Amino acid sequence: PFAGMIIILVASQVVLALALYFWFGHLTRKGGDWIRALLATSLTIIAPILALVPVDQEYYYGYIDLANYHSPTQLLLRPLALISFIFACLVFEKSHNRAWMMPVSAVMVILSSLAKPNYLICILPAMLLLGILWNVLKKEWDWHLFVFGFVLPGVLVLLSQWLLTYSTGETRSIVFAPFVEGNYSHFLLLKSLLSLLFPLLATILLFGKIIRDPSTQLAWTGFAAGAGMFYLLSEGGTHMLEGNFRWSAQIMLFLLMAALVRFCLRFFSEEKTAAWKRVAIWGAYLLHVASGVIYYIFCLTGKLYT
Repeated sequence: PFAGMIIILVASQVVLALALYFWFGHLTRKGGDWIRALLATSLTIIAPILALVPVDQEYYYGYIDLANYHSPTQLLLRPLALISFIFACLVFEKSHNRAWMMPVSAVMVILSSLAKPNYLICILPAMLLLGILWNVLKKEWDWHLFVFGFVLPGVLVLLSQWLLTYSTGETRSIVFAPFVEGNYSHFLLLKSLLSLLFPLLATILLFGKIIRDPSTQLAWTGFAAGAGMFYLLSEGGTHMLEGNFRWSAQIMLFLLMAALVRFCLRFFSEEKTAAWKRVAIWGAYLLHVASGVIYYIFCLTGKLYT
């Protein structure tokens, strides 16, 4: 059973890298295929910038972590969530998509929620909010794919999971518990910034372009939902410190990273940009990659993942 589990988890990482590679799309620049292959692979191991490890010796708590080697279900969720997120982006990138996308999207939504529901409880409100904005701005979007590929299957599977989790006789509830993560770390704000350096820098420096890109709009909105759950909510009682809403911020930060890497790849290939902006953005990303390598080595030593 253990060997089988390892095979499945390795396969999920391979599928994740391949999905990222094809989603990034062909680059016209010389060596473009190698560049997107390296970036797709690096995204499977990136981590928050571990600048505070010398201070508190913590590699995990307080950060919005990205490399979850201790959580098989989170590793399984990532490729499923990514593929589902690609369909979610198509809802706003095209007003009409092919009919086969609705059942495939519905299947990915259900599978992702069965792995962990944290992606789904973030992406549904994010899509709804963006859909309302699209209507206000009178922009066309594929509401058929949204309703039949996301809302109906998503609500059904979440309702089933809610009933199974909170109607079993065990005392469980969701409570408002601001910054409960502070029980694990005293550097929440700084660690949040270290977790978000690449997304923040890319968004600030390329704001005029990024603000008009549907995939990054959706990724940021979904991350805002996930971060809100992480910092403000918890399960009550004996489950208070289990951090089950931590997964929401983690999966949405991964998708935000992926969406911004894709955007930067395409933008820098097609438009002229100041060299210092490229250096700053990719330099920040490389810091995340270097921290991912350090964290991977740390986990391989056999110590606790924290």
